[in-house]
Parts: sequence; structure tokens; C-alpha cells
Amino acid sequence: LDLHACARLGSALAPLAERGVLLIGSGGSVHNLRALKREGEPDQWAIDFEDWLRGRIEAGAFDHVLNPTDHAPEHSRVHPSIDHYAPLPFAWAAGGKEGPGRRFTDGFTYGNLGMSGYAFGNLDGFSWAGPA
Repeated sequence: LDLHACARLGSALAPLAERGVLLIGSGGSVHNLRALKREGEPDQWAIDFEDWLRGRIEAGAFDHVLNPTDHAPEHSRVHPSIDHYAPLPFAWAAGGKEGPGRRFTDGFTYGNLGMSGYAFGNLDGFSWAGPA
């Protein structure tokens, strides 16, 4: 899996938004299954990465997110495999990588499993009411 290829695919599909198509990337903001816990708070390395990710997305630093091994704290620990991270550059590129994203939900489950959700592109009228 190549993050640059995922971003190219997102960019290629971006015009679908003008036709009313919603493109979704589904993964985990922090995803290391070996570090899950039945109980307890997330470890500091998971919190640090989550904070880094939010900061980069809200600042519009697409290149940092696209090249996480060059920029992110402990990226290989947070994402031992890239499969749950790859949807992020896809979704951001599909929404227009020139602008920032907006976090609409966050949190951790099983200790270190990051569950943040981000929206990209034209966010007029976008709202997230959360689970019913």
C-alpha cells in the first residue's frame, strides 16, 4: 500500500463530490492492535500521535500527513501496518488537499485505539450529531 497512490486516487475521484457523491475513508487514527488494553487510559505515545495528527490536519499540512514517517512521532508504533492510516490521505485528497480538515469526533477505545473522525472539502452544512 502506497500513501501517495491513495492520495492520487482521492484526487482523481474528487470531482464526484460535485455530483453529490460522498467519499469516505475508514481507518483508525491510532491503530496498533498489539497495544490494546481491556481497561485504562491511552498511553502517552498514542495521545501524542493523536495530538500531532489533529494539529497537522487542522493546519492544512497535507504533506506531513502524506509522509508520516518523516514527521510524526512514533508513526511505526502507532501504525505498525499502514492499512488503517491509508484512508486518511485518500479522503483528504478527495476533499481537496489544499485546505484543512475538521475533526468531528474523537476518543479512544480499548486504551490505545484512536477513533477520531475528520471531514475534508466543502464543509458547508456539515454537522455531526454523534451516535443516536
